[in-house]
Amino acid sequence: MNYSIFLVDSSRQRLYVGAKNAIFSLNLTSVTRNVSKIEWIVSNDKHMSCTSKGKREIDCQNYIRILEFWNSTHLFVCGTYAFDPQCTYIRLLDFAMGSVHREFQMESGRWKCPFEPGQSVTATLADGVLYAATVNNFLGTESIISRTMGPTEKRVRTVPSVEWLNDPTFVASAFIRESESSNDDDKLYFFFTETARDFDFYLPVRVPRVARVCKGDLGGLKTLQKKWTTFLKAHLYCSHGDKMVFDEVQDVYTLQATTGDDTSITFYGVFSARWDDRSVSAVCAYTTQSIHRVLQGKFKDYNRASCKWTAFSGKIPEPRPGSCISKELSKNGFSSMNLSDAVLTFIRDHPLMEQKVKPIGNRALLVMRDTLYSKIVVRRVNTTNGRSTDVFYLGTGSGHLHKAVSDGAQAHVIEDNVVFSDGQKILSIALEKDFVYVGASSGVVQLPAATCGRYSSCQACVLARDPTCGWNEGQGECMESGKRPTEGEFLQYDPAQKILCLQSKDSPQTKVLHMVNGSTVFLPCVPVSAWSLCQWTTPPGSLSNELKGHGLQVTVTKDSLGEYKCRCVEGEVEVHSISYSLELPASHDSRMSHTGLTYLLMFVVLCAGFILGLLFCYFKNKIGLRFRSRRQAEREKPCQASSDEIRPLAVGVRNGPGMNGTGEKEGAFSHMGTEANGMPTRGTISIISCQDETSI
Repeated sequence: MNYSIFLVDSSRQRLYVGAKNAIFSLNLTSVTRNVSKIEWIVSNDKHMSCTSKGKREIDCQNYIRILEFWNSTHLFVCGTYAFDPQCTYIRLLDFAMGSVHREFQMESGRWKCPFEPGQSVTATLADGVLYAATVNNFLGTESIISRTMGPTEKRVRTVPSVEWLNDPTFVASAFIRESESSNDDDKLYFFFTETARDFDFYLPVRVPRVARVCKGDLGGLKTLQKKWTTFLKAHLYCSHGDKMVFDEVQDVYTLQATTGDDTSITFYGVFSARWDDRSVSAVCAYTTQSIHRVLQGKFKDYNRASCKWTAFSGKIPEPRPGSCISKELSKNGFSSMNLSDAVLTFIRDHPLMEQKVKPIGNRALLVMRDTLYSKIVVRRVNTTNGRSTDVFYLGTGSGHLHKAVSDGAQAHVIEDNVVFSDGQKILSIALEKDFVYVGASSGVVQLPAATCGRYSSCQACVLARDPTCGWNEGQGECMESGKRPTEGEFLQYDPAQKILCLQSKDSPQTKVLHMVNGSTVFLPCVPVSAWSLCQWTTPPGSLSNELKGHGLQVTVTKDSLGEYKCRCVEGEVEVHSISYSLELPASHDSRMSHTGLTYLLMFVVLCAGFILGLLFCYFKNKIGLRFRSRRQAEREKPCQASSDEIRPLAVGVRNGPGMNGTGEKEGAFSHMGTEANGMPTRGTISIISCQDETSI
């Protein structure tokens, strides 16, 4: 069903889901109860027209790609509708199609919705007007960012040029309302990845971008007519160190800590790259101030002769190209249509900024190897000690949901949940109070946002730094912070405290492992906290060791015997320790000597048997040779037998039985031949009797 679009309605306690040929309304408390469904199926004529154009039957469906609140009583929804995108409204009162004033009616979704499910799209509604980024034609060769609603004269879009958009993949958008005290216009941000021309590489390079337009932009009067005059874009830079740069943005989540304060907004993006032929993902965070600084910086100039972007060094006209019209000027009747041709021409030719938008701390918060993140949702949680912590819920391309916690300059994954065991890509994530909702092609799964019961000790609970959990000293269990008791001590992570839980002063008991020489053993050391660092102390000379995951792999030799200690420390607090002793059994040497003697005796016996066999064959062949020589000599002598003994042979060979009579000895020979073979053999016995006896 391709459950790819989520929309949370907290006031009605419903989760609206856009899928293939349908829109669902689910209960936020339990997604399996009180399910409502609206079917929006492509008509037969439209479906036949789509397939007749060579499109696949599975693509000639209606995939819901836009699902937004139109107002407090209606939803606005758009679908691909068999390569002819359409939009309509849904009444929330009875969850049915149609508006208050009219029955169900569709309107064209061009400029709003893509033509097929595989094409990218992002859209947001701002004050009843839809701003969308998608493709503009059936083939998907032209991409646009547009304002597609409202009066015709206010509908504007991007310039169809590779300088503005070059094969983009849109992932997210956000409407940012300026503070009441600000004189600046409200803004819309779009996040995407496009093919860049500002790098000197032989192969095309994909680069993450952030673009910004102003809500009050009406386009130019003649130059840039019905086109954005405030469109600016910049490189959204995310890296881990100096070498690992992430070149694809997968999703961006907008977190606003304080309502009405645009300076409290943080954009959290998930990025991906290929490094050493492995997938690597990262999370980077950006502020609106850092984006604003770059957009107020130097421009780049596009050289059409070389098809390259270079830094612009000429004079910039006034007012500064790309700037929003202030609220004060707008009130006085000034708009983008009053801008000079010099300003409009400059912004038409210079939409790209020279500097990069760098993340908070100039580095990624989280880097995960062999992982491809597809979606991100963030929640800011306040702890009992007054600290605020950001919790990430990250969906992967293989059906996993990671829960990570940020602590300033870095973040760590503290949970890994397998949501879809068949490896389906996670398409959507939503959060509401105590639950997280995950969508993929096959369905929607509801999970608890906090799983504090998985921590069985105070250290494990506190040192996970999960702000949704804490240790209840009175009950001796880890519980959700929202359910903490009014009385009693409730412990949560506090970096100011060195000792977080009561610790046992007893040394860890050493585990004795009896090993066999040459074998391999894995010594686990799993810390209670993802934030701690573990170090091993090994016997001197034990070189055949290899760190693997949460443990140490040891190849047992004479030099590797002894004690192995693992000590995990977080800050100055020891959070975990374990000790192993590798030993050979006490009777190991005696068994080894006994086994060696046994092998030696077996070898001697085999050698002796081999020599005796050779001697036997030698003497057997020598005796046989002498015997054959004597028989050969006897054959060469004239036969001394009587004429009676010779005659049966001659008769038997020449005449056979029953011809000219048979003598007594002749009959005897004939009888022997019959008994030997079950039939008269005539002279056969006599012939064989003259052969070498060795060959019989």
